[in-house]
Amino acid sequence: KLLCAKQMTIQRAWELKLYDTLLAAVFKPPKTNDIAKLALEHAQQTTNFGYMHGECADKRKWLLSVSAPYALEVNSTTLTLKFNAKLKHYCREVGAMFAPNGLQQPTVLNVNKLILPKDKHGVVAINCKSLTPARVGPRLLYAIPVGKPALTAPLLPATKSPPERKVVGAWINRVRKHLKLSALTVHPYAHGANDRHSVIHDRVELGKVSKNLQQQQRKFLGENRVRSYSLREALSMLWLSPFHRSLLLHKDAKNIYVHIAKRDKQFLLTMILSS
Repeated sequence: KLLCAKQMTIQRAWELKLYDTLLAAVFKPPKTNDIAKLALEHAQQTTNFGYMHGECADKRKWLLSVSAPYALEVNSTTLTLKFNAKLKHYCREVGAMFAPNGLQQPTVLNVNKLILPKDKHGVVAINCKSLTPARVGPRLLYAIPVGKPALTAPLLPATKSPPERKVVGAWINRVRKHLKLSALTVHPYAHGANDRHSVIHDRVELGKVSKNLQQQQRKFLGENRVRSYSLREALSMLWLSPFHRSLLLHKDAKNIYVHIAKRDKQFLLTMILSS
């Protein structure tokens, strides 16, 4: 229903009770063979834990990989979440945060007794510190709507603002100013940035970044990566995610390093924050 109807929006996924993140879909011609094998290979290439495949009414075949190995169950009566116990084979630690609508800081939730906030609006996200592959950093597993989430970030730049470093930095500093946080100094991402067109965090790459920052008497605080078709969409996705928003609003942050890599119609926005 999500893929074949060409309604691949986050709103439609939530309507279908799909709370998975890092969805990566590929369509194949009707006569494609070994679709199950291709789906597995696609999941391995995207370093995702879960995958599936199927066929549309027009006989096109599709394959899809997602971040989590198991679907999440939401009890709509008590607003509690049910995890598959086998997640422990994939994650050494699971965390949860809530990002409310508007200019607000995200809050940490008790993942062992996870009850969705009542009478509030925003997004709850579940994060996984992966066991394997060894070089893959933290990943989002699920994003769950609470009430009516605002799908656009506050104080966004003009609609046609290009994806440029100075525009990104200006938006982050506008948001931080409203929350009485110190402004960040914006730099080009000159710490070995590459055009790897993936939102997966690479521990090996980030280890090198951390060492480079230490040599400048700066402390690495974290990385945000987002792939999008427009700057407004990219910034809104970062704001919608509580873990990404938390880094943007880190109280100790003093510097932000921004890199933008373009490929086809999409671009990858990478940010490193340091004290």
